[in-house]
Amino acid sequence: MRKETKHILVANSKGGCGKTTIAINLTVALALKGERVTLLDHDPQGSCRHWTAARSPEMEPVLVKNASAPSVEVSRLVDHETDVSIIDTARGPGMDAAFNELIKLSDVILVPMLSSALDIRAGERFITDLMTNRLFRAKPRPLGIICNRVSGDTACYQKLVHFLRCLDLPIIAQFRESPVYARAVEEGLGIMEMTNNRAARKEYSAWHKLMEWIDHAPSATTSPLPLAAGKRARAVPSAGVTPSATNQR
Repeated sequence: MRKETKHILVANSKGGCGKTTIAINLTVALALKGERVTLLDHDPQGSCRHWTAARSPEMEPVLVKNASAPSVEVSRLVDHETDVSIIDTARGPGMDAAFNELIKLSDVILVPMLSSALDIRAGERFITDLMTNRLFRAKPRPLGIICNRVSGDTACYQKLVHFLRCLDLPIIAQFRESPVYARAVEEGLGIMEMTNNRAARKEYSAWHKLMEWIDHAPSATTSPLPLAAGKRARAVPSAGVTPSATNQR
């Protein structure tokens, strides 16, 4: 019997954190592994569709579908032949009902985050809202944090790590601040396809780590317990905290 489709939601209410870049590159990485992947573009900006329009027909086939129209039932866009669907979403005012549907559909949730003070505060609000959402509380999904555009072990990065420790949330991957990601998107590529690019190859171990976590993501019964309704994470202190070995690349 064929396995069911795994639905991976890439989400954060903070713009510019790299949701689309993560969704695109994860789609390509899984396709190169032999998975049948559908990338669902739930962002009205249509960035995933612009990316695939620049993609050469000689590259690994990638199926991208527009899931942003209000009348679209996202679950119906994925056929029974799909192994994995990856949902790139933008959450903004008026999108709560649509976002609830995506939570309900999802099996795994990935939250890309940057390490600036504004991003940490926005991430705290988003994660708290997510973990107190009634659909998430009824059926907790594996939830993993991706530290994106990391440029060294800075004080801001240490604050981000400490914040995530306070919530007992895992950092499942860390991706460097590198122009190779923008170049890949412009050329309709995934970074795992840029085998002749040294900067791209430096990222491969992080992408393999992410895919391994997805393959062995903890069941709902072992996922982090949702926060009590209305509870916020403990404040992040100004002093730096050295990341633990388990959170290092």
